[in-house]
Amino acid sequence: NEVTSWWSSLGTSAKDSLATSAPHLVGNLDGVPTTVRNDANRTWVDKSMVALKASSQVVGGRALSLDTQYELHMLTQVHTALASKGGPPRSLLSIDSAGAGKAAIVIGNLDTADYVTYMVPGMFFTVDGQVKDWTADADDLYTQQVAWLNRLDPVAPGQKQKTVAVVAWMGYQTPDLTDIGSLDLADKGRDALARVVEGMQAERAADLPYTTIVAHSYGSTAALMALNEYNFSVNALAVVGSPGSSVQSAKDLHVQNGNVFVGAAAWDPVPSSAWFGSDPASASYGAKAMGVSGQRDAITGKPLGASIGHNEYFDKGSESIRNLALIGIGRGDLVMKK
Repeated sequence: NEVTSWWSSLGTSAKDSLATSAPHLVGNLDGVPTTVRNDANRTWVDKSMVALKASSQVVGGRALSLDTQYELHMLTQVHTALASKGGPPRSLLSIDSAGAGKAAIVIGNLDTADYVTYMVPGMFFTVDGQVKDWTADADDLYTQQVAWLNRLDPVAPGQKQKTVAVVAWMGYQTPDLTDIGSLDLADKGRDALARVVEGMQAERAADLPYTTIVAHSYGSTAALMALNEYNFSVNALAVVGSPGSSVQSAKDLHVQNGNVFVGAAAWDPVPSSAWFGSDPASASYGAKAMGVSGQRDAITGKPLGASIGHNEYFDKGSESIRNLALIGIGRGDLVMKK
């Protein structure tokens, strides 16, 4: 990765100078360490909010004022989503307040985690409207992964438990009703997702984590395209509520050991539509079926919630989120089938 090589070639003073003078640039460079990007992005957000507040008080044109208020509200939502409230650390991996906005918030330590999961959203997701909810979903997935690791892989006294990081990735503009039938935004999501994963893998080349992509709805189309058309690979992929893609088979994806999982909820019209191509949930696709109907947990015996319709795959306490957590820590063998 050119960015990683370039950043590594810089001296400490040059890195500090760049991060100080151009925080928005440094903060959004895939391949730069997360700790550096987080500091730069938080600095940029704080300064931008101060400037927008001042601008909103003096601007004369109503249209410009409304745009300013929207951008300020968006950054305020991001700022709120970053509050860890005593939980695991949260880092701002990327931020762009232009238009509908783009952002990525990390739960845990992306630079050192043994297991890394990227959560990719689908249609109707905007930073202003959903960044807090998507980050909360990522936090719940993180919590479940930690709990499963503690249960399934206990460590002896004096040893360290393996760690996880979950990225609430909103790094592309998702479609609304005006462009849901087009692949234009999926193309951009494909490219952006490939860049962010490739950047992380380059930055951590000496210590690659177990990497999983969890993608919902239109986001799964972008993820399927990225894992077919780019050369990077991941350890596991889970798609839920997928409208499909041009990829014909799980074998055509750069996913190691056939770890491709698919969940489709009752009363979700999207998976059966195969709107953008082959249906990953079909038997001929060759993916592994993932239960989302709300069975009793085969390990703990606890009842699990059912996912109904298109938007309940990440509900707390659901069978779906339980299975997604296990997939992200390399325990696909424990995923409950539908």
